[in-house]
Amino acid sequence: VLYMNEGLAGKAVKDQVVMDLLLAVGSLFFVWSFMWFQTRSLTITAVGIGGILMAFVVTNLFYRFVLGYKFFGIFHVLSVFIILGIGADDIFVFYDSWVQSRCASEEIRESPSKRLSLAYRKSIAAILVTSLTTMFSFLSSANTPLLAMHTFGLYSALLILFNFIVVC
Repeated sequence: VLYMNEGLAGKAVKDQVVMDLLLAVGSLFFVWSFMWFQTRSLTITAVGIGGILMAFVVTNLFYRFVLGYKFFGIFHVLSVFIILGIGADDIFVFYDSWVQSRCASEEIRESPSKRLSLAYRKSIAAILVTSLTTMFSFLSSANTPLLAMHTFGLYSALLILFNFIVVC
């Protein structure tokens, strides 16, 4: 739609931002609900979603204050949907390894710390590989001279890196 009035154009942008925000909240609620359903644990769900959200805070601080970027465009907002999926997947992989550790030897089954260690060792390689490949794919788009694409690629790669650090 072509607007000749800046007020109408501004209102259209605000309306779209509000709609996108509602979709982000809806996505967060869906991921929360699905994670709770799959793990049957409110604690795991809360800590997992909290870790994903914490990755946003750390990424924003690093992006703005350490790297000095001030541009935050509409593409950056889309990273909400990306990281919710990646972060939830990381948690599901780890949780599945935890569940599978019940089939380990009796010595491991009886010790929660040994079970946790086994689950971590079994899941970390898969989580690391998927995180690194996704991070490098976003970094490849950071090589463009277009500011919006460059900063989106860099921001998303950092978000995946910090999500890996926080969640794992």
